[in-house]
Amino acid sequence: MNKDKIKKLKDILERAESADPEELKKEVSEFSIELDLRTMPPFERHIKIFEIWDTLKPGKTMRIINDHDPKPLHYQFEIELPDTYIWNYRENGPKDWVVDITRK
Repeated sequence: MNKDKIKKLKDILERAESADPEELKKEVSEFSIELDLRTMPPFERHIKIFEIWDTLKPGKTMRIINDHDPKPLHYQFEIELPDTYIWNYRENGPKDWVVDITRK
């Protein structure tokens, strides 16, 4: 990912709380997203993941980096969004877990 895209993505994520949802959806859909959850308060993580998920177009990937196995998140996807994603562990602990979640 080039520097301009990274900067634009950072700007989008910083504005996510207050941005117009339709405008955010257009901007974020241009990218596959990497979201480092380790720096986020636990109570915000799933909310942010699903906000971003809602903006992804089919074929786009959200990569999450976490400090524990995100099994509860995987279960939530199974219950709320069955057959709409591909879940792929890229790194499986013991320090960090990296998962790619691709919208079908």
